[in-house]
Amino acid sequence: MRTPHWLGMILLALVAGVATGWLARGGDEALPSRPALAPLADPDGSREGATGPLASTLLEPPSTSAPPAAADPAPVNPAGSQVIIDGIVLPEPITGDGKVTVLVADLQGAPVEGLELSLATEGNREELKYPRRADFETDEEYMVAKLRHSYVRWKLEQQATHIQTSDVNGRIEFVGLPGEHAQLSMRSQDFLLEGRTDTMSRPVKVGEEITLTVARARQVEVLVEGATSSSCRVSWTFESRTDSTSVTVGKSAKIRLPLGRVEIRADAGSSGGRSEPVVVEVNDSTPAVVLKLGTDAVLTGVVKFEGPRPRYYSVYAAKVVAGATDAELLQDSRSAPVVRIDVDQESGKFVVNDELEGEYAIGVIGESELLCSTRVVLGNSPGKVELEVPAPDQASGLIINVERPKDVRIENEQFTVRDSLKGRYLSCRVWEYSDSRFLLILRPGDAQSFPQEAIVSMHNGWLGFVESRFRPGVDTEVSLKFEAGCMLRVSITNPPPSSSWLALDCSKGPEFAEWRSVSSSIRPRERAERVAALQPGEYRFRLRSAHHTGWVLAQLEATLKAGEQLIEIAVPELHSVLLDGSGCSPYTHGDLKHVESDISQHFTFNDNGNCLLGGLPPGTYEVSYTANGIHGKKQKVTFSLPGTEKVVLTGG
Repeated sequence: MRTPHWLGMILLALVAGVATGWLARGGDEALPSRPALAPLADPDGSREGATGPLASTLLEPPSTSAPPAAADPAPVNPAGSQVIIDGIVLPEPITGDGKVTVLVADLQGAPVEGLELSLATEGNREELKYPRRADFETDEEYMVAKLRHSYVRWKLEQQATHIQTSDVNGRIEFVGLPGEHAQLSMRSQDFLLEGRTDTMSRPVKVGEEITLTVARARQVEVLVEGATSSSCRVSWTFESRTDSTSVTVGKSAKIRLPLGRVEIRADAGSSGGRSEPVVVEVNDSTPAVVLKLGTDAVLTGVVKFEGPRPRYYSVYAAKVVAGATDAELLQDSRSAPVVRIDVDQESGKFVVNDELEGEYAIGVIGESELLCSTRVVLGNSPGKVELEVPAPDQASGLIINVERPKDVRIENEQFTVRDSLKGRYLSCRVWEYSDSRFLLILRPGDAQSFPQEAIVSMHNGWLGFVESRFRPGVDTEVSLKFEAGCMLRVSITNPPPSSSWLALDCSKGPEFAEWRSVSSSIRPRERAERVAALQPGEYRFRLRSAHHTGWVLAQLEATLKAGEQLIEIAVPELHSVLLDGSGCSPYTHGDLKHVESDISQHFTFNDNGNCLLGGLPPGTYEVSYTANGIHGKKQKVTFSLPGTEKVVLTGG
């Protein structure tokens, strides 16, 4: 794939800055401890011609002057021909005798001149080791290594990428290609592939001849007018070929169209209408095209709410069947075919353009419940309808007032309600008064009644989570107050070598004893990384192995403040224990519980009646198993780590 020109220039500027600034040897050198770059090595290992630590083509921009003509062809990847700079190998360009031919023509079959294509071969795709922070003494050295790595990758891609432009005969030839496979790419401002797209990326075989059909194109400004829909699709037809794209109604969009006579049309679906087709001659002076959505609707309507509104709602229509209620017609498609009508969630406006005739039930459904409905007779003349949704019963509801830092907007708020004693979740429906005031319609966790006390919580990815206790059916309004969040970072020392991921839980303050997951995918590295956002306060943290019932490896108490904060968690030495169950055959499994954390894991004996468990943190453990057969007596054995290496389980 071809690297964008601007990316190459940025990389060159950065590396040149490194070469002339950070790596300069003088009175103001920025990196006094950094070793000098290795000089440019000749293929035979000599260093003749090197003028110092910066005598390297890696850190110098490529010359813009044309190279002198070679008397003889360059050798193909000669052995040992490479540039070595601080351990990074930059191979010489790999060439071959392969060729790819591309023939470019327009829709009428005439050759097209001036189309630029790029071909990426498989040459020089050696794996480069990405620098790690732990391998460098300072951040400056690490940054220089990353810049060098990016530059080398870019140079390798340049070596493997060939760019050619079609000649007057519409012919492009890529020659001197190695390997058997390549990738052909196109991104053009002036051409469309067969009148459709201006981009292409496709695999090709070296030695193949390819034919491309393109059309010259220009950008045309298109504006769709209409107040009944927020978006629609604009389609165009050219030389019996049709394509389309999505645009926003009322906002100009630039669409690339082929030169010539093009028919354009806008379609907003059954509820938004269609425009009349417009034929334009696309050329350098093509004016802006305005498309107006049709207004000859069968039915126009609006949904109004007396109180808050549900987070999501829909409008449906169903033809009336004798003896069926509106709920049966609109919620059970077996009674009658149901038509879904697009509705603007903010304004509540909708339009029906389908050819409907007869008596219909029109209703609003929110969260799988019919909120209101009415019946209308549709015929030759347009109709109008207003659907008024009554305010929900607040007898089992809870009003939430959300307070947040100034200039912080929270979108798509997620609320959770649970029993404060047993941790059972209570289902709730969210209705919105505004972006900071909500109504939660609660339902009990079982068929009996609400708990005496519950907790409502709300989470935001940049601020953390807040919670508040309330009494369902007694308290009708609570406030959830966000403070400026703490961007938590974690550093783990002595991580378990066998773990690829670790998990972090937290429990805030003495009033909320429940553990909450902070992150389930922490990399066990000896460096800090951002984990999550939390609200300021006193927390208990526990680090555990990331599987479902992971062991608690370490615990920590910390006070978090607004801003970025680092916590350091040290993992103690972990241990292994051999469970010898050969004496309690034929039973083959049991459970191991860490007494302090009350976390258990199920285990299975091998064919020899043993089970070796590793990665266990210090503490007291309890083994539960059934001896002398499945229906035998249940046994329990307790041991402590460290200090125990083998536990014998008997059937006595």
